[in-house]
Amino acid sequence: FNLTREQGTFALPSFSILDTVLGDTCPRTSFCQPHKYRSTDGSCNNIQHELWGRASTALQRILPPKYG
Repeated sequence: FNLTREQGTFALPSFSILDTVLGDTCPRTSFCQPHKYRSTDGSCNNIQHELWGRASTALQRILPPKYG
């Protein structure tokens, strides 16, 4: 796509990648029920973003990291 880091940071969140090659590699969201207690692996602890904080889950990047 030849995007700069700034373009990727601000533009990519507004695009859907579901119907692209990346859409097949991104994890699917699961259906979570609200419970009184948190799960042991961290899944479904955030009802809006079920996979955030889940143990043993690799983070996927579209752009290379920018450290420092």
